Formats: sequence, C-alpha cells, structure tokens
Amino acid sequence: MKTPRCFVTGGTGFVGRHLIRHLISREIAVSALTRDQDQASALESMVARPGLFHTFNGDLCQAEGLQEWLRDGGTIIHLAAATPAHPSSGYRRVNVEGTRHLCAAAQRCRARFIHISSLNASRVTGAYGQSKLDSEDIVRQSGLDYCILRPALVYGPGDTGMLGRISAAIRNTRLAIIPNGGQNRFQPIHVDDLCEAILQVFADPRLGGRILEIAGEDIITLGELIGILRQGTGRCSLPFILSPSLTRAVLHCVGMFQPQTRCRLQESLTDRVAAENALPEFGLAKRDLAQELLRAYSS
Repeated sequence: MKTPRCFVTGGTGFVGRHLIRHLISREIAVSALTRDQDQASALESMVARPGLFHTFNGDLCQAEGLQEWLRDGGTIIHLAAATPAHPSSGYRRVNVEGTRHLCAAAQRCRARFIHISSLNASRVTGAYGQSKLDSEDIVRQSGLDYCILRPALVYGPGDTGMLGRISAAIRNTRLAIIPNGGQNRFQPIHVDDLCEAILQVFADPRLGGRILEIAGEDIITLGELIGILRQGTGRCSLPFILSPSLTRAVLHCVGMFQPQTRCRLQESLTDRVAAENALPEFGLAKRDLAQELLRAYSS
C-alpha cells in the first residue's frame, strides 16, 4: 500500500508543530517548507522520524523551487501566514502572493489543496482579514481540488498567539489589562481538535470544494478568558478594565505614532464567533474549555 504524502507550509508554527506530530502518528509522509536551517533542524529533532519526515529550506514568496519541492505530489496543507502578531506589511506578501505562488505550483503538480484560513475572513474588519479573504479567492479560483478551513482562536500547549501573549503578560507584570470592558466574544478551538479536523479533510475527498468555519463549542468573553488565564498563572494579578470608550482613546493615541500597530490591535479586538460551526461534522469529543485553558497556560 502506497504511503500517503503531504506537503506542509508553516510547519514551525504553533499549529504546524502539532499538525506534523498528528500526521506522523498516522504514518503519513510529511515534507515541510522551512525558512532556515535552524528551524529545519529543530523540527527534525522534534519529529525524529527520518523515514516519514523531511524538510525543504525555501521562501513561500519566491515561486522558484516550489514546483520542485512538490514533485512527489500528494496533498498541500497550507498553514503559513503573516498573522496580526506580525508586521502588517507582510499580509499581502505572505498571505496573498505566497498563496498565489503555491497554488500555481500545485496546479502544475495536480495536488489537492487544504487551505487554513481564519475566521477573520468571515467578517473582514482590517487588513489581516482582507488578506485571508483574498487568499481564499485565489484558492477557489485556482481550479484545484481544495478545502478551506476558517479556524477561530486556536489555543493549547505551546501557544505563542493571542492567549499565550496575554498569559505571559499577566505572569510577567502581574497586571491583567482587559480592553473593551472584556465584552468581545470568542469561540476558542483546541489545537488538537483543529489538527483532527485537518486530518479528516485530508482523508476524505468528499469534503472538497467547501469553506468550513471551525470553532470550539463554547462561546466566552475576553473578560472570562483573562479571568481563567489569571487563575492559571498562579500569581496574584490586578485586573485593569478599560471601558470601550477608554479603549478607543488608547487605540487613537497609539495610532498617532504607530498606525499599523493600532490597526492590528483593533482587528484583534473583534468578536471571533462562527456563524455556522462545522466542528460537529467531525465527531470530536466535547472539551471542558476552562480546564483545557488551565492545563495549557498554567505556570
């Protein structure tokens, strides 16, 4: 029986590292695109399965070489992205042009394409969400056999994203800043559940041609999230609640000196709740959100 194969971008990121472990555990051969040798070596040491896993050094934004890396065919799982944690100058270059280059290479190799987008593409409120929506348009119009997943806020062990940064800030400063009165709503999904959904899409071609919003079962406010993270740090931290009007004033001041930072912060402070959550389609066990958050972010 032929070993199933996939090509992963963004394998050194938070979701990518977890996904590669899931893929390898199912005996799926993985090729991962990395940007430098140190990242490649760290990933290879983590996986420790040379027969099933190898890396390629390269740049997603340089079309040269992509087709060579994809010569073995299979399925592309496109995770790489410039997120709101990165400079906004990278949104178009990485999220849009990088996806365009990868789709062009996939067309020549006739590969399947699983595109990991973002729930921000469902309700665009800034440059990041627009770049993800534009990347989806490229995939949809490519003629490829594709599936697009729009994950909500992803959490779990090793998170370096929004919740990871909030947890670190609480731990280091003992101050929990809660913007917008803590009213923004989120629907966090555990990284293992997202990886399992990707694996099921990988295994089931019938899911092709769809755009699936995928989120956890529980909707929680930012204030409630920060309360759980405060508990998880194990330290006494002082909550500092900014009203919506004060939050707008702070963002305005930031924007006077760093307009791109203001836009990134403003986009992060938008509700991220799925309109039609596809998670039940994947038959995953329900998680206790508070317990999982404590497990992931406790000191």
